[in-house]
Amino acid sequence: MTVEAFPIFHKGLTILSSYTSLRNSYQALGLLKSKSIRVDSLISHRLPLEELQRGIEMIERGSEPVYKMMMLPNG
Repeated sequence: MTVEAFPIFHKGLTILSSYTSLRNSYQALGLLKSKSIRVDSLISHRLPLEELQRGIEMIERGSEPVYKMMMLPNG
């Protein structure tokens, strides 16, 4: 994926990643597999990675609520 740095800087955007421990990841996966917790409602949009720009524009416009946007690398 190629990202142009200047538009990100100019618009004041922040790109975040996250880190978790392996133990926490296994615990979270266990909860998801067992359906002990439901997280579907936390993700408002699922877009293919090719539509990253569209996703950014949706957030910037604010014309519809965006809770969490999941970018799917394989469509």
